[in-house]
Amino acid sequence: MTILNGPLVTVGFTTKDRANLLSAALESLLSQTYKNIEFIVSDNASSDNTENVIRAYAAKDSRIRYARQSVDIGGLENMAFTLQEARGEYFMWAADDDWWDPRFVESLVSALEKNPDYGVAMSHYYDKKIVDGRDIDGKLRAHDYTNMSHSDLYKLYIGRRKSFLGLVSVPQPPPIFIGGLYRTNLRKKMSVPLCYNGIYIFLSEVALTTRFYSVPDALFIKFSDPRPHKERHADHSYQRAHEQSFAVTRYVIMLVSHLLFSKAIPLRRKVLIFGPWLARIWRYKRVIAYELIKRKA
Repeated sequence: MTILNGPLVTVGFTTKDRANLLSAALESLLSQTYKNIEFIVSDNASSDNTENVIRAYAAKDSRIRYARQSVDIGGLENMAFTLQEARGEYFMWAADDDWWDPRFVESLVSALEKNPDYGVAMSHYYDKKIVDGRDIDGKLRAHDYTNMSHSDLYKLYIGRRKSFLGLVSVPQPPPIFIGGLYRTNLRKKMSVPLCYNGIYIFLSEVALTTRFYSVPDALFIKFSDPRPHKERHADHSYQRAHEQSFAVTRYVIMLVSHLLFSKAIPLRRKVLIFGPWLARIWRYKRVIAYELIKRKA
């Protein structure tokens, strides 16, 4: 079913030198059943045929606004640019190598329209690896965050969860909600800090700000390259942040300062920051000590 009416949704589509992958991603977005969408495509100074591919699509679909950065401004900065340009009531980021079911936007808009207390929605998804140019059958990844409290969501993204034995370490979940649908006015109050684990700091901020709605349908495919991030994105600003001196020490400092000074998190919830943060420092104590000792040496 085609949805012609409804609040405007902005899709921030970022790309760089992916002309060979663009068509599949763009086709799936342009084929959404929900039609009131503006697409802000930001080309981060590509050196391949990306510009021609996008301009050809823009000539056929007036919903596309194309912007080409004159120099590489960095991956996170390019994402921030599309958010700054957003005019829609809702906003989502889109990578240039993923795929969205035609009902993706429709389903997430419906979830947020029916649940005004929620600020972000995301569907279940398939995680597929790309090996030698071929996608390998992926794993279905489900999440059930709809009824989780702000405190439990925060502990989830900071990497600790409470059990009957006390605070125990658990793996951080995939940061899939960074690709969810947000209320734009809320999303513009938050940012992804450029540091080690910056995406998880952002998701911790979201967790303390609003509620997450899990749409129980698999409407998205996340394609990923199995090579190490360092090899795939050696010149990416986010990768450089992971490699800078005192990366982990900077992370734990940035974690508490980013959350405390957040304009999005209500003051009454900022008291929830400290317990899990101190537990996180305790987990990283040896790494932090090593960074400090290595620096002095």
